[in-house]
Amino acid sequence: MMLLPQKILTYYNRELSYLRQYGAAFSQHFPKIAKRLGFAEGVSEDPHVERLVESFAFLTAKIHQRIDEDMPELSNAMLEVLAPQFLRQVPSVSLVQFQQDPLASGVTGMTTVARHTPLISQPVGDVTCRFRTVYPLEMLPLDLTHAELTPNPYDRDFILTLSFTLWPGASFQTQHIRLYLHGAPVLTHSLYELLSAQVKQLECQLGERTFNLNSRGVQVVGFDPQDNLCTDDPLINPVHHLFRDYFSFPEKFLFLDIPLPDAGLITSSLGELQYRFRLKDCVALRRIERMSDKVSNETFRLNCVPIINLFPHQAEPIIPLETEHEYLVQPDARRPQSMEVYTINQVEIVSRQQEQLSSKPVPSLFGIEHTQSDEQFPLFWQATPRPSLRHNDLGMNMFIGFSDSNGEHLKPETDVVVLNLTCTNRDIPRQLSNGHPDGDFESESALPGVKILGLIRPRLPVRPQPNSALNWRLVSQLNLNQMLLNGPQGVQCLKETLELYNLLDDPAISRLIAQLQQVAIAPVSARLNPADPYSLARGLEVALTFQAQAGEFVDFYLFCSLLERFIAMYAPINSFTQTVTQLETVNNSTHRWPRRCGRLTWL
Repeated sequence: MMLLPQKILTYYNRELSYLRQYGAAFSQHFPKIAKRLGFAEGVSEDPHVERLVESFAFLTAKIHQRIDEDMPELSNAMLEVLAPQFLRQVPSVSLVQFQQDPLASGVTGMTTVARHTPLISQPVGDVTCRFRTVYPLEMLPLDLTHAELTPNPYDRDFILTLSFTLWPGASFQTQHIRLYLHGAPVLTHSLYELLSAQVKQLECQLGERTFNLNSRGVQVVGFDPQDNLCTDDPLINPVHHLFRDYFSFPEKFLFLDIPLPDAGLITSSLGELQYRFRLKDCVALRRIERMSDKVSNETFRLNCVPIINLFPHQAEPIIPLETEHEYLVQPDARRPQSMEVYTINQVEIVSRQQEQLSSKPVPSLFGIEHTQSDEQFPLFWQATPRPSLRHNDLGMNMFIGFSDSNGEHLKPETDVVVLNLTCTNRDIPRQLSNGHPDGDFESESALPGVKILGLIRPRLPVRPQPNSALNWRLVSQLNLNQMLLNGPQGVQCLKETLELYNLLDDPAISRLIAQLQQVAIAPVSARLNPADPYSLARGLEVALTFQAQAGEFVDFYLFCSLLERFIAMYAPINSFTQTVTQLETVNNSTHRWPRRCGRLTWL
């Protein structure tokens, strides 16, 4: 006699319950046919029909069990450990500007807004969307009053002039002024390249004093690990965060830190602050020289920061039942369509024993606590996202199940499961509109005299691909990890790796990736620190050649800046990589990127 596993009974009861519910709906829609079968409320008076329904439930239970044990569940589990970036959605993102009124606020110094500061949107119906800031923000008591791009009468280059006026009584000390480039992509991306890599001379005038600053002193923003859009996950390399952020919200990177002169405390008594950037004659400059009249103080925005629709929340408590093998995680049972689970951060079981409450944590099945004793962690939890079955709901529902050890299970009489979550507001932020007279967002922190304006309408969330696509991405990722970039398949390997992160299947991004023509890797020796003669090390020079048409893409420079950081990810410690990008058949298109010291250790 064949022994069936105990869990087949769970599948059988689930299928039988579904057939009875469907039978009840069938009898309501087709009462005459149901009457001939003896169906009433999903139950038949004919015992032969009942046996037929039960037999069918048994067969479909076996099929259901086989499907659950097939590749989708396995691939999701492997992705959760090996490449979790393919399972994480990118919630709705936007970009805001903090407008500070010097009279209403009474501020004369620098105001700091911490990273992850909560923001609240204007209500959409009865739902208020909750966001948080991605970058820390330093609001300085000054205004950008003038900006212009003019040709240099003594040379072929151009000069960008930025003039700032300090508020009355202003006094602050910091290292830079952060600007966001706002406007048409061809203008903002070209200015981004010019200011970050094509500055020939940088002059700063503060009142009567003139400072000659480092021409490479303008710093890019958004590439550090703490600048990720979404939550930090130790299983995801920070470079993978960069690609995901770039392909879903490239505006996040259009920030620049302009250096301030080393003049100590800056006060309004010193006078006006003015910058003059002398820009090199290059492809980016020729691209916008006819648009120089479009450059204004509206192009360079102060006090801007990206925001993302993420917030902490506690789920509805789960009361375990012996008839359930998994449970729907509900952030808000009263308004289930207002929230979506992004991640489950912590799971605890609260038990009542002799009128006393005790709680114990439940580790994740994919965590690293499996070596602990079974007495300490007898249970593990596993979350499974599934598409919502509600009409016009593109979100995902999260289900949680528990894997027992040594026969341990939840006790319905005494146990309650408590979950701490990070949530989103599903697709509701897309319904927000900018331009409210009192501001589009409010801060939960006290910011007197500040209006928060939306500069970009919130984007739709970017959710993971269906299981079939996830399987393909898993196989590709595992295969590419075993291949070398230096070889006949190096170009295709790199292209395939980049295409994996094109989660939106954007044809423009695919065309840009397709422009990569050649990858050449050569060993070199150089100083890790140019000023230290004892820092000589061996490294690799990676030359990337693109088709000439790649220079026509407005975000080509930003794409290359991400690509060279991706290549540096594979450099071991005490070594380095230096990426060189160039356009074939185009003169003066070679760009040598900074040497990146290796951080990869083998422990």
